[in-house]
Amino acid sequence: MTRTYVLSGIVLYLVFLVATVPVAMLDGISNRFSNGKIRFSETKGTVWQGSATLGIEGKPSGRFSWRVSLDEMLLARLHVAIMEEGEKERTDVVLTPSELELKHVSLTLPASLLCLFDKQLETVKPGGELHVHADDFMLSKSIRGEIIAQWDNASSSLTRVDPLGSYRIHARGNASNIEISLETLNGPLFLKGSGSWSQKGGLKFNGAGESKNEGLSDLLRLAGPALGGGVYALKLGTS
Repeated sequence: MTRTYVLSGIVLYLVFLVATVPVAMLDGISNRFSNGKIRFSETKGTVWQGSATLGIEGKPSGRFSWRVSLDEMLLARLHVAIMEEGEKERTDVVLTPSELELKHVSLTLPASLLCLFDKQLETVKPGGELHVHADDFMLSKSIRGEIIAQWDNASSSLTRVDPLGSYRIHARGNASNIEISLETLNGPLFLKGSGSWSQKGGLKFNGAGESKNEGLSDLLRLAGPALGGGVYALKLGTS
């Protein structure tokens, strides 16, 4: 019986230590694993309940607060509720050993995050804002749900034309893959394409780009080979 009490005390003490870890430690962790691209500043609270200003590649990208459900961790579920400053609805992220679930997602993020999906985009250095929405998205052995991201005020450091336009990225879960489509809403640079992403195969995307603006010629040539008629190929990933 004494041994049980001692073990219970140790567990409770460890939980107390973890629950009081200052949120500032997140900055060191994210800095290390993102190679300095993702940082947290003006931090308040703890890892389990706090707030911070998110920075992407040295640029402030909004202030967020969060709360981790400690009781769900006993069920091997990491449930994080995230609230963007100025927004009324929260985003719920639920992570288990076998799946990731996103609920009520409505976030505005920097377009530079697109570089995380394909290193080729680091050359383009995309700018602008990504407005991300998803009601119920599940990533596991079977992927379901939809994510819609609208890229507004799109820009690139490789051209003086700014903005390039607005675009919609639609991702839909289909069994073991995520089907991806890209369409142009407006702007001088017309982009379209489709592809897929899977845990085994990664990103495979093929599309095309064109523009009547001569200032975008170099950017289009960098995207891929000419297809004729002022249209250039756009290829990302291993497709």
